[in-house]
Amino acid sequence: MRIWLWLASLAVVVFLSLWPFRFRPALATHSAWLELAASWGWRTDTLDAAGNIALFVPVGVLGMLALRRLAKPWRAAAVIGLAFAVAVAAQAAQVIIPVRTATLVDVFWNMVGLLPALALGLLPWSLWPQASALRARLRVLPWLILAVWITYRLVPFVPTSEWELMRENLLYLAFEPEIVPPLLVVNTAAWLAAGFLMQAGDGRGRLDLLLPLLMVLVMALEVVIVVGGGLTADNLAGGLLALVLWFGVGRRLVRPALLVLPLLACAVLVNGLWPFAFAPRLISPFNWIPFAALMDGGMPGNLLALTYKFYLYAAACIALHALVRRWRVTAAGAAAFVLAVEVAQCFQPWHVPDITDPLVVLFACVVGAAFTSPPAPARVANA
Repeated sequence: MRIWLWLASLAVVVFLSLWPFRFRPALATHSAWLELAASWGWRTDTLDAAGNIALFVPVGVLGMLALRRLAKPWRAAAVIGLAFAVAVAAQAAQVIIPVRTATLVDVFWNMVGLLPALALGLLPWSLWPQASALRARLRVLPWLILAVWITYRLVPFVPTSEWELMRENLLYLAFEPEIVPPLLVVNTAAWLAAGFLMQAGDGRGRLDLLLPLLMVLVMALEVVIVVGGGLTADNLAGGLLALVLWFGVGRRLVRPALLVLPLLACAVLVNGLWPFAFAPRLISPFNWIPFAALMDGGMPGNLLALTYKFYLYAAACIALHALVRRWRVTAAGAAAFVLAVEVAQCFQPWHVPDITDPLVVLFACVVGAAFTSPPAPARVANA
């Protein structure tokens, strides 16, 4: 199953790289190939770099987990080799797609996206007994989902040393503390889900006590990030409210998912249907082409928005599975809920209804099933 997930992540890379699949072979001139070959480098727009990094993080993570039976050096070599080949091939194919710009700079940032997974997979955990014992306690899936949230919050990972910029960020928070209700709901649910995932990811259920520390660290880093503006009144108020709900109610429940799941469902509704103004007739047709909306506008920004949605959907699927204990039921219920939200968007002028979000939910459930299902029992040969 993990092999197929890894290949699926590579297929998504190819799909997003070659959309809209309108090829013009006449563009493959000698000068075009020379221009592509001379485009090596790393300098690019910050959001473009962040988008290319985010696109390959799942490739690295799923690849290292899928090839876990190989020795670490061979595993890393296989992940890097296949990812590099796919990245270069995608850029080469973009030479004959008029609406795309082929550049090997994207390949550089794609490879950077592999580094977190490679670093975690190659660390010599056995040399540190305490770290090895902690790793034995951890359940990988909730932490991977939590990493998606932190990544979304800290993109583009470029700190600034300019005091003026940090001062402006703080002054904006102090003098323009406007709280927008939908953003407050979504931030509260997202931070509450972070506490739930930290508890679910620990065999002893104690690491969620570090939620305040994680929150302070992430918000402090947002102050020094050049682009982002994540530290807003909505974010701060949502985080504080999430702390109150988690430590006051959620942590005391036998099943914390009973609190987390309804709030995540509210966040999905608010994120998808705000301001809840519907027209009596169909306004926007439902788009059955996956990721079609992702291609409209700036792809890096849209990719980050998809990353944010994946976090909400995956956390909600983990919470729902904690209650129903079956991934098929979880997938059917969560996908039906999100599909209903997308269909409702057909009667709103502010959203683009398509099939992408339900597919993201199904993908999250497949990942969940792959990482939580017990291994198959060994077959015993007949005497």
